[in-house]
Amino acid sequence: MGFSKKWPLLHRKVEDRISLLATDHELAMGVNARLESAYAVARKMVVNQEIAIDILGEILLERKTLEGDELDAVLDHVRERIVASPN
Repeated sequence: MGFSKKWPLLHRKVEDRISLLATDHELAMGVNARLESAYAVARKMVVNQEIAIDILGEILLERKTLEGDELDAVLDHVRERIVASPN
């Protein structure tokens, strides 16, 4: 699964993964920690880009589908609103 410090590259059958998380608490804690960290990063990105996301959302709700030159123009407009990340 790649989440454990103990044998991170060990291949496990897909069917075994759920039961493995239920029985290996160290592995489950590691998976949870990585998911929590990824969630925090994603949430920070969304909060930092709220204006750009709102603009894109409004345009998509209005037009439903964007293609070709229209898509390029909208993305250029949204890129102008993207806030540079401090990291």
